[in-house]
Amino acid sequence: MSTNHGSVRVPADPKRIVVLNFPGACALLDLGLTYVGGPGYMPDSAAYTKARAAAPTAVDGADTNWQLYGASSSHGKVLIDAGARLHAGARLHAGARQSKGFVDYSYERMTDVLDGADVLVASTQAMPSLRAQRIFGRLPAVKPDRIFSSALFFPAGYGIALALLDDVERMCRKLTAS
Repeated sequence: MSTNHGSVRVPADPKRIVVLNFPGACALLDLGLTYVGGPGYMPDSAAYTKARAAAPTAVDGADTNWQLYGASSSHGKVLIDAGARLHAGARLHAGARQSKGFVDYSYERMTDVLDGADVLVASTQAMPSLRAQRIFGRLPAVKPDRIFSSALFFPAGYGIALALLDDVERMCRKLTAS
């Protein structure tokens, strides 16, 4: 098999698979394959609970930055297709410079990148580290009825994308009620 990093030989019937990120893990599990080592983060889905408990963590995913995702990211596509509009800062910062669907920033950049956003949507996994940053609390959108999280933030398969749309619908209902 050819990859961006050269050729790789993949056995026809692999016996011990280690996967380093959750999209790869989700894809394997969706195909009925298992792995012996996986990522620290997996979407909170009953379909993955047993596999997550059975395999040791190979990568913990610790990060000291935050990521701004744009319309070309997997969840950006789901949100845009559902009718969401990106904040001007998100369009500017995550536009042409992002070839992988997101841009990494240090926490200090939150206010200049996100100032003026009306609503924030983050992954459930990211919320504790975001809330630990004093600068995060200064963002105008950080109010109880304007900040949302989803454990299904990264739709690595159709089932998760559909569940993310259910989360988006709940978010919209809450916004409409406020």
